[in-house]
Formats: sequence, C-alpha cells, structure tokens
Amino acid sequence: MTEREREDDELLTEQELANLLKVSVRTVRRWRAEATGPPVVWAGSHRPRYWRSQVVKWLERGGREPRPS
Repeated sequence: MTEREREDDELLTEQELANLLKVSVRTVRRWRAEATGPPVVWAGSHRPRYWRSQVVKWLERGGREPRPS
C-alpha cells in the first residue's frame, strides 16, 4: 500500500463494518473467530478495527473465504 493510499484509508469499527456489509455485528465477530472475514487489526486489547482497503480486497476475493496466512 502506498503512502497516498494509506492517507485515504480509514479504520472501521465492528459496527461500521457490519453496517457497510449489511450484516450483524454478531456475523462480523463470527467471521473473525473463524478467520474467514476481512483482516483485523487491534486498537488496544479489545478494540478490533478493519482497514476499509482490506475489506474491499477481501470482497474482491469473494468474501467469506479464508484469509491468506
């Protein structure tokens, strides 16, 4: 990711991600537990966040598929 892309990116909360994808927060949490959702970053020990750009890439790969290791 380039510097410019990072500047235009934003971190989403669980709720914002759920709203964006039109799913429940419970679904987002299940995807995270199963490692099938978009990549997560942690803001503190209990604050999962999602880069919008990574969510888009995940969707482009078809979503709901395992993330690469």
